[in-house]
Amino acid sequence: MIGIDFRKVTSKLNRGWRNNNPMNIRFVAANKWRGKVSENRKKDRAFEEFTNVVWGWRAAFYLLMKYYFKNKLKTPRMIITKYAPPSENNTDAYVHNVMEFMHKNGFPNLEENATLANPYEFRFQWVQFMKAMTIQESGIMPADTKDSQLMEAFIESAINQVLILTEFINLNNANK
Repeated sequence: MIGIDFRKVTSKLNRGWRNNNPMNIRFVAANKWRGKVSENRKKDRAFEEFTNVVWGWRAAFYLLMKYYFKNKLKTPRMIITKYAPPSENNTDAYVHNVMEFMHKNGFPNLEENATLANPYEFRFQWVQFMKAMTIQESGIMPADTKDSQLMEAFIESAINQVLILTEFINLNNANK
């Protein structure tokens, strides 16, 4: 897996980057994420830890796809409200910040209650959406370049892993 293990960098990084979990997925023992740090090696009991930052984004995208396809949460506001509920976050500010980022980065007409594109058909929108959520959760990637190309490449890699795996599973299920 190509990526960066921020656990080895420094303790001065914020929690999301330290845990290789830039979208701050809460720890649930039952979740068997790929690349998840084993419970006996975890330092953070509240949030997941991953061996590589791409594994963290992969898990986050898997959650977002569950919201989009299974829960039928199709808009930025619906997804963010589920991901960052008002009981734990200022969800309105979160939505506002993500939408402001999206408007400045290729999606000036996207509204918070508009349906996001199907990720199988338009991955770039999801790369930018996850990047905006990451910046809201953890800030810009510490090792990133000024124009964020490294972060985008890692997020795209995570998205591709999930989409390729689900396409394979769907193809196998269709042949049974």
